[in-house]
Amino acid sequence: MKKNNFNFRYNHKIAVFSLSTVFFLYLLYLSIPSLYDTGRVQKVFNEKFLTDFNLNISLSTDISYRILPQPHFLIKDAKLFYEKKNLPYEIGHIKELKIYVSKKNFFKEKNVEILKVELNKSNFFLMKNDFIFFKKYLNEKFSEKQIIIKKSKFFLNDDNKNIIFIYTINKSKLNFDLEDNTNFLSTIGEIYKIPVKLNWSKNFTTKKKITEINTKKISIDSLNEGNFIKGKYVYENILNLFSSRLKTKYEISDESLVFESKTSLIKSTPIKYKGFVNFKPFNFKIDVDSKKLDFSYFWKNLYLVNELISTELLLNQNLYGNISIYTDKITKNKNFNKILVNINFKESEINFNNTRLYSNKLGELEVYESILKSVKGTAILSAKLKLKIKEQDFFYKTFLIPKQNRKEIKNLIFDISFQLDTGLIIINAVSFDDNNKVKNFDLIDQIVENNRQIKYDYFNSILFRKFIKEIIIAYSQVG
Repeated sequence: MKKNNFNFRYNHKIAVFSLSTVFFLYLLYLSIPSLYDTGRVQKVFNEKFLTDFNLNISLSTDISYRILPQPHFLIKDAKLFYEKKNLPYEIGHIKELKIYVSKKNFFKEKNVEILKVELNKSNFFLMKNDFIFFKKYLNEKFSEKQIIIKKSKFFLNDDNKNIIFIYTINKSKLNFDLEDNTNFLSTIGEIYKIPVKLNWSKNFTTKKKITEINTKKISIDSLNEGNFIKGKYVYENILNLFSSRLKTKYEISDESLVFESKTSLIKSTPIKYKGFVNFKPFNFKIDVDSKKLDFSYFWKNLYLVNELISTELLLNQNLYGNISIYTDKITKNKNFNKILVNINFKESEINFNNTRLYSNKLGELEVYESILKSVKGTAILSAKLKLKIKEQDFFYKTFLIPKQNRKEIKNLIFDISFQLDTGLIIINAVSFDDNNKVKNFDLIDQIVENNRQIKYDYFNSILFRKFIKEIIIAYSQVG
């Protein structure tokens, strides 16, 4: 019994010693790359990035080797180039580049196999005309070896090197799946502090492209499919925006984007739209025809518009264009039955000039000299409104004007401030336009000043009617 026990202890020690030796030799083997010549490593990986990833990355000599969490080389201050006018053009600075390698073939640096690469704390800068690099890269097969990008930023500049667009990359992955014959790209990041998740793929057998975008903060989801038909791509996009669903067919070229929709819905309301986007110079035009417009729904969801404006995403100095929205049926509004909304984008300004509300009896309400600004996270529309009165009797009955105070009024002009986060309106001034002669009266100005602290609510028109009644009575007395 003692002899058996001794043999057990002896064999146990041999096993432990053997395992320890193997483990030590394994660690020693894993450490071999730390002995590589730095210049040789630099040259080998420069070549492998071209052959394996089709990327021109210039590596610095600041190279170190780490075993954990898995064997990899850490290279600081690498640079990404692409060929522009037959010359290398820098488009990226990679602060930390990790190259993960296979545990095979460590005895010679030229035999080291890259498994995946990770780019950390990188900055990528592109001019508008540099997109040819990305277009070309996306249309060619990625490497089967994964590229990961973390904690980085993508900058798009105009021709004057002014920043147009910033995308903050939290984590991106791209690789080619040999079995599916498909490129895959996924990214999680932020655009103007709005979290964005994007998945993109291209199948090289069918040439089909799929792009999925999700932005939870402002409730936007997008699915985009591109099919190669008769030598060109025809696209279809489904956009879920708040509680609306926009289904758009479009074609895109180097010069422009042309689109149309006949089956979209905004809160179950059918709409049609069409338009174009020109790229050089950049401008756009969108015309929308809605079967109806629910004013109460619009007012209840103004905070979502405020959220979008406050990001300053639309207050871009390079944004030029017009969006027009028309409907001949306004619901849940007693005074107006038709509306034409004009949203005009010019440089970093947005205005609603030439927006009109129509009433068969009351008349026409026109918006002019307007501007939309973001002030401390609140979108505020400053505008002048002109009410062109059609039927005097209907106007007086609407605002309960006594018969002795019913003086003929052709135009009633308001200077207002409209807060989109609350939907409340402040009236800054009121004037009358009779026979093209503007008349302002001290008494009326005093009434406006006395009511300046009042914020008028679309859902509670009592205060506004009372205010207008007081103004009209004063006008009849001093006019």
